[in-house]
Amino acid sequence: QVVMLSEQDSFFKSNMYETFGDIGMNIKRLVDKFQEMSEVNQKIQTIEDMAKFFDNYPECRKNHGNVSKHVTLVTDIGRIVEERKFMLVSQIEQELACSGGQVAAFV
Repeated sequence: QVVMLSEQDSFFKSNMYETFGDIGMNIKRLVDKFQEMSEVNQKIQTIEDMAKFFDNYPECRKNHGNVSKHVTLVTDIGRIVEERKFMLVSQIEQELACSGGQVAAFV
């Protein structure tokens, strides 16, 4: 069980009203950003690099947990969407709504 609060989770706050597809794209951006940060932290060659790493380490650790949490949630939601065929149901609903409106216009 995961508790999500918009006051504590900026990603959740900025995406809580987005569509499933938009959330997926935003999580991809979040993962890419985290990977960039991780790669920067892996390039420790000087004393200054070490100091920067330790300054950013708590932030990296926090980001890792946040990224992991959101990837896990979207993966689980995607599995449920697939199992219950929500995308197909949505497509059929849209087709009915659109074709129903056209038929009503010609009657």
